[in-house]
Amino acid sequence: MEDNAFSATEAVQDDQNQLLQSYETALQTQEVTRSHEPDECSHLDVDRAFVHDEESDSDSENASASASTNASEFKRADVERYQLWHERCVYAGPEVIRNLHKRTTLKKVKVPNDRDTCVTCKLSKMRKKMSKELSPWKETILALVYADIGGPFHTSLQGNQYMAKLVDSASRLVWVIPGKDRKDVVRNLRNWKKSVEKQSGLQVMGVRIDNATELKALL
Repeated sequence: MEDNAFSATEAVQDDQNQLLQSYETALQTQEVTRSHEPDECSHLDVDRAFVHDEESDSDSENASASASTNASEFKRADVERYQLWHERCVYAGPEVIRNLHKRTTLKKVKVPNDRDTCVTCKLSKMRKKMSKELSPWKETILALVYADIGGPFHTSLQGNQYMAKLVDSASRLVWVIPGKDRKDVVRNLRNWKKSVEKQSGLQVMGVRIDNATELKALL
């Protein structure tokens, strides 16, 4: 009887040991499978961080864009205000516009650096550029004659008040032709032209004048 009881207890212990071993192997296999499976929580954290970075980048871009638009609007407003008072003050210069608030009750007008010069200022400040080089002299006489009329002067003994001065470009010969009035000077110039062309055997090729209509008879 004692032998049978001892064998029964041994069989129960063996069964328990087998169950423990099977349970341990099952736990080990679960740990191995979990180690190979991806971590969903870590992926979620990474995605959230990426989305947060994108949102922060978009916010910074929007802020910079809004700041640039505001700056451009302020610049445009300054330019328009400066142009307004520039025209109201009869196209005064930037120094006058900059100091208007010191002499009047007007608020300080900002003078923009990137302002455009108005058309009126460009036209009013135009200057004729004079050439510093003398034109070359002609090689033949009567090729070019400089002519000008002056007067009225004090009446001479012969009753003349006007005179015309003619200079030949090649020979530097000078003629002075008097006249009682401009019409008389023009008549005398025509007679001079005929006599000079007859004496030299050449024709007057060109006349330089100051747009005087009377001297166009020499052409």
